[in-house]
Amino acid sequence: MASIRERNGRFQVRWREHGRAVAETFPTRAQARRFQGMVMAAGEQYPEGWVPGTGFTAAGGPAAAGPGPRSATGSLLGSAPTLSLAEWFERAVAARTTANDRSKQDMRRDFHRHVPAWLADTPVDRITREQAGLWVNQLRTQPRGGSGAHAGQPVSTKTIHNVHGHVSGAMNDAVRDGLAPRNPFSGLLRGMPRTPAQEMVCLTPEEFVLLREAFIEHYHPFLTFLYATGLRFGEITALGPEHFDLLHRTVRVERAWKYDSVRHTYLGPPKTARAARTVTFNDGVAEMVTPLLNAAGSRPRTLGEPALVFVNTRGSRIQNGAFHAHQWNPAIIKAMSKGLTQRPRLHDLRHSHASLMLAEGNSMYAVSRRLGHASITTTDARYSHLLPEMDEQMRSSLDRIPISGLAPGKSHLRIVRSTDTG
Repeated sequence: MASIRERNGRFQVRWREHGRAVAETFPTRAQARRFQGMVMAAGEQYPEGWVPGTGFTAAGGPAAAGPGPRSATGSLLGSAPTLSLAEWFERAVAARTTANDRSKQDMRRDFHRHVPAWLADTPVDRITREQAGLWVNQLRTQPRGGSGAHAGQPVSTKTIHNVHGHVSGAMNDAVRDGLAPRNPFSGLLRGMPRTPAQEMVCLTPEEFVLLREAFIEHYHPFLTFLYATGLRFGEITALGPEHFDLLHRTVRVERAWKYDSVRHTYLGPPKTARAARTVTFNDGVAEMVTPLLNAAGSRPRTLGEPALVFVNTRGSRIQNGAFHAHQWNPAIIKAMSKGLTQRPRLHDLRHSHASLMLAEGNSMYAVSRRLGHASITTTDARYSHLLPEMDEQMRSSLDRIPISGLAPGKSHLRIVRSTDTG
């Protein structure tokens, strides 16, 4: 793979082409990174139109867009005044009016973690489709760096979709403002599911009971409500008694816990407009939550503290990190020692609910509305892999049709003619 080596204040891009070591030298690291990306996108060879030791010819190459001072090799890589992808991305994120400070912080974090320097330093009007595709393929195949808990592991498809969406959205802004002729990132992930089947664990009711029994009894209603409604963690832990209608067996999702830019929590609106929704539950769940509603109204709390239905053993809000460390992870180990064969995440209870609803014959649209997805496209992308299994179940149902009981020699098929209206 092409690499950069600094020598005597200059930056040399080195790679092997057809078994032969080749190199080009540039006065700045930024220029070297841009050329490195071009070499990698071209399959570890000179980019088309590049003359070794000279630069791009006047007729071709992404750097031949305009005149400018030549580098030590005579290339035009340093000539463009256009903003780099990193510079434009920062401006685009800062200009977002529909994202809060925490969301913007997450966008910047994902960009710096997953966009390599050779791409980040490339001017937005010179990023090629090949470079964009190379970056996505690297995300899909190369393990994460660093020394954190996920170091050495592949980047999840959800993260790839997120960071690609951030970058592609910024490039759309650049095209709209006339800074780039096209968006080379558009459509690169078409057909790639956000959450492939191997990353999703869907528990059957029997498996869920096995998991629930590994927890202390205090958390059984909390886990059952998650499995029975498909609510998000930030939604269920924000529920108050006023959100429940036991007469009609419904709960209204109106708020969720959120983080601000310095990771302080606050109660805000749900994730999307569709996430504000009413979710039904059955009589058994109603009976289960009734004592919790009574307790929430009488539980002592500080001034301004909301009354919460689902709380920890101290009567306070269930916090994600503490719950995973002290409850979820130990319970998973215990449940697996008792026969649970899968290792679900807490969010998999939501996936389990969705798969159960689809398996029971509910439409993708109905499940999408119940989960509070912004679009049915999101639901279809995450759960369409379950449909082949459901097709097999329907085929089994068709096998039970008593074909052998039909009267011999008599057709039971009605020919539909153009005059039929039904």
